[in-house]
Amino acid sequence: MSKSLVNKVRDHIAEELKQVTQFSSPKVYNAIQRETGYKNVESHIIQMMIDSSITVSACIPNVELML
Repeated sequence: MSKSLVNKVRDHIAEELKQVTQFSSPKVYNAIQRETGYKNVESHIIQMMIDSSITVSACIPNVELML
């Protein structure tokens, strides 16, 4: 059985967030250390992807500015 589109998107977000460091995006890095922060960042990324049609990696700096 194949993964749903939602799960594929979440998996892709998770892979991109694994690349975030304390130096590249300190606010995002600190947020994703906690489950509630991770879910908040994930939600912002999904909303940006829908609203602006941008990639996950392009969303991360925008989320950094929002936090």
